[in-house]
Amino acid sequence: MPKILRCCQSAKMLVLPVLLLFVSVLDRPLRATTRRVPNDHATISAAITAASDGDTIRVFAGTRIEHVNVTKSVVLIGSWPDTATTIQAPTDFTTNSAYRYQTQPTLFDARAALVHIAPGTTVVIQGFIVDGTEPPASDVAFTGILVDAASATVKRNKVMGFLPSDTSGTPSTSFSGRGIEVLGGNTESLIDSNTVLTCQRFHILVSSTDFDPLPAGALFPKVTVSRNTITGLGQSKLGQKGIWFNYGAYGKINNNTVSLLDYTISAVEPERASAIVVKHGEYRTGGKSRILISGNTVTATTSNNNKGIFIEGSVDSVVSNTISGFRWNVQVDDEDS
Repeated sequence: MPKILRCCQSAKMLVLPVLLLFVSVLDRPLRATTRRVPNDHATISAAITAASDGDTIRVFAGTRIEHVNVTKSVVLIGSWPDTATTIQAPTDFTTNSAYRYQTQPTLFDARAALVHIAPGTTVVIQGFIVDGTEPPASDVAFTGILVDAASATVKRNKVMGFLPSDTSGTPSTSFSGRGIEVLGGNTESLIDSNTVLTCQRFHILVSSTDFDPLPAGALFPKVTVSRNTITGLGQSKLGQKGIWFNYGAYGKINNNTVSLLDYTISAVEPERASAIVVKHGEYRTGGKSRILISGNTVTATTSNNNKGIFIEGSVDSVVSNTISGFRWNVQVDDEDS
């Protein structure tokens, strides 16, 4: 009997380490996968479909003509500026309703995004040229990269060609193109070191909504917009906007370079060409959620109907910016506060 007892005790001692090992294996997170386009997947969309949250999708140099809907929390890495990894608008970009998103109230009938970062995700997108190829005039608001009630790091991309207004020079305030847009959600994002050009009317837009008046229950995004280079069209009849924070959006606007925004007909677009704008800051109550505007360099070619930094209805800070060539370098308006 004593020998049998010792044998059973030994078996117990062996079972316990095996169980602990089994539990520790179950507790380990699954290793993230790196997916390559076109090596592993023919398109970016196919890679996203196959991906799990936490995966990295590396897209090698070349032009991908596709609409990209990022529905997973993934890291998207291109090769720009070393080589060109381009996401280019498909020919049906202006007409295909599958590219349109209406998750937030909007002044426009629909919003078409070439790259859509879906609500609830956390995404990094870096190293891409996002090219809208200048769609024709439409009742759709065209956007290069739309962060839609999501959290995102949008870094070192070149966004261009979202110019749906009449480029022949006929002024229009009915159509709107946006380079990079962060819309809605109690979220936090970083827009850093991007190049944005040939967009009308917003180059970088951050807003809880673009519906006026602000709907009940709107959530305010917190965004840092830093070290971006925004180049306008020069003297134009199109109402160009550089960086625009709207309807309670807050965060930091720092160390950006904005140039060549000049508007020629103030009667059509009374807010004129504006490099950095904070609108409807009165929605941020109680002295919280302020915006710091610092270290930016904004220039214009003439002083005709344009504004360097414009702040409306808010308690924000404007510190150590370099502003030249504007009719109004800094304007503060408490009209809506």
